[in-house]
Amino acid sequence: MVNRFFLAMMVFGFAASAAAESVDAVMLKYMVSEQGLEPYPSRIIITDKMLRMDDGEAAGDYLLFDLQRNLISSVTHGDETILEIPQRLPGANPPIPLKRDQSLEADEKAPAIGGKTPHQMRLFVNDKLCYDAVVVPGLLPDVVEAMRAFNRVLGAEQARLVGQTPEDLLDGCDLALHTFYPTWTLESGLAIQEIDMSNGKGRLLVDIAEAFQADESLFRLPEGYRRYQTH
Repeated sequence: MVNRFFLAMMVFGFAASAAAESVDAVMLKYMVSEQGLEPYPSRIIITDKMLRMDDGEAAGDYLLFDLQRNLISSVTHGDETILEIPQRLPGANPPIPLKRDQSLEADEKAPAIGGKTPHQMRLFVNDKLCYDAVVVPGLLPDVVEAMRAFNRVLGAEQARLVGQTPEDLLDGCDLALHTFYPTWTLESGLAIQEIDMSNGKGRLLVDIAEAFQADESLFRLPEGYRRYQTH
């Protein structure tokens, strides 16, 4: 369950970093927790044209989202491939009823983030708690909009696979959060701490660099890699 203890442990620098041949960006650093795994780092870098997700290492596998083309490109160095996920039409109606509800309450005792008050948000599907987070309404709106656009493309892609899932394995939380309402978790603001009950994954935002200078090469795709799309 999300609590104020973690908020007190967070320090946001909103600091700049220098790099050669750089572009203006915002950088978010997370620590991710999953059952059976040690916590691991994750990073998102957002410019006005691109969004990059990686583990914080420039040489590792990564994902690029072209904000102008609405195209996701997932790069795997091990087999030298690039999986492309283009923008598709939104999915059909959910295969099971998805009754949504939510609560959003300001936490006046929590430290302000970027001059804004954190809120406790909980999302429910079919009366089951699916998502528990601390969000900050109004924080980094351009970043939030880029993440919404990414989620829309990924949700439409996942909607194509719903028909291949046996009905007894369908999960209301997963269908709502990741497929049919993929921007729901971002509608009230940027989450600085979150727990997704559909996959048991938690994420804590540990640093924000609001004036990050990102190396331009981070937003290039490797040459010579085999490109493919799912069917």
